[in-house]
Amino acid sequence: MIAYDQGMEHGPTDFNNFNYHPNYILKIAENAGASCVAMGYGLAKAFYSRKSLPLILKLNGKTNLYTKNTRSALIANVEDARRLGAVGVGYTIFPGQAGEAEGFAEFAQIRREAEKRGMITILWSYARGPEIKDQYATDVVAYAARVAAELGADAVKVKYTGDADSFRWVVKCAAGTRVLISGTDNFPDDYLQGLSEAMKSGASGIAVGRKVWQDERAEELGKKIASKVYNS
Repeated sequence: MIAYDQGMEHGPTDFNNFNYHPNYILKIAENAGASCVAMGYGLAKAFYSRKSLPLILKLNGKTNLYTKNTRSALIANVEDARRLGAVGVGYTIFPGQAGEAEGFAEFAQIRREAEKRGMITILWSYARGPEIKDQYATDVVAYAARVAAELGADAVKVKYTGDADSFRWVVKCAAGTRVLISGTDNFPDDYLQGLSEAMKSGASGIAVGRKVWQDERAEELGKKIASKVYNS
């Protein structure tokens, strides 16, 4: 999955004169053989038209302008996703932070609506908060994955623990919920080799964004990543 929700989450500092534009990202995702692209409502409404590239509509988000903000606001709904032709919806939760309960309840409603329409749900599940010392620790990531399974998500996007052996426990704790590795955090310098090892954990795939579309040879790198995932 190619993720493109960084414009809200991180701001324009991630962009250059090419990757600021959604059409550039959509072309990369399609040509690289990505399984889907994830983006927010505004961009999807204005630019998504590639029906050969499945859309995951990201339903909530927040900025990093206020660091004490512990919840992502709901900015779209399942009906919006259906109308735009999305195959599923994405939603972020932060187990361990204030607002955890509200996020769980909001997702439960989203899940019910998505199931009625035959759409998949993917949780971005990042365990963090004042009592969590290491968000990459195996037990912490496994807990985040298990929460997604308990909430009924079809797939969960979680941080990587750093090695395949420890990440196998994360996949096991997801109890059948498909596990997507989030981005490039906690990977070795040789990313592609690290990804090959990571996929031995039983993960279903990877959700990557900036690693690909910030690269000068974005499509080439995207194809290499897709090959590692699909041939694992």
